[in-house]
Order: sequence, then structure tokens, then C-alpha cells
Amino acid sequence: DIPQLCEEAERLGLDVFSPTQPGFGLSSAFPLDKVRTLSEWPADIELILAQEGIGDFYVSGYSAGGVHALTIANAYVDRVLGAGVFAPTTPLAVERAQSKGQMALPSLFVR
Repeated sequence: DIPQLCEEAERLGLDVFSPTQPGFGLSSAFPLDKVRTLSEWPADIELILAQEGIGDFYVSGYSAGGVHALTIANAYVDRVLGAGVFAPTTPLAVERAQSKGQMALPSLFVR
């Protein structure tokens, strides 16, 4: 339950940021004819980190957010203190890449 997790984080003195991808939730609009890749996600997160003055941090993701969390953990390996993924799924492109004999998912994102 997300509200309960946020209450627990607040009790521990942690700030919780829950960004959404462009075009989802309350984020800015995103052109429907543009394809977005996971490699663009760290630049979006960097804006939040800089604006909020965040140094080291933890990252987590649920479902499709799991692969986003792992992408951030990989991009900020020197700043991420820990990563958690809950019921993770992968984008179809990654699943297709695996079926063609390419690198397994964990080694794409985790060091």
C-alpha cells in the first residue's frame, strides 16, 4: 500500500519522490509520434535530483517501474545506496532481445 509506505518513510525522515514518465500522470505532455527509450530516463531524474539538492539516494520501482529503477541504479551507481524492485516487468523490446540470445536482463542493469 503506497500511502502506508510513504507514512513509514516520513517516520524515518526520508523524502519520497515518485516521478512519472512524460505523458503520464501529472507530467508534461509527450508527442505521441516519438518513441521513448529507457536511456532517456536518467536525464529526467537528474533534473529532479539537482532541483531538490539530492546527493546519495535509494531507488525503487513497482511493475514496469522496476526496469526504470534498475536503469537509474545503473546510471548513478556512485550515488544509489540501494535499489528495490517489486513485481518487476520488462519492456517488450528487452524481452525480444533476450529471445534473440542477447544479454540477460539483470546484467543489463545491475552491476
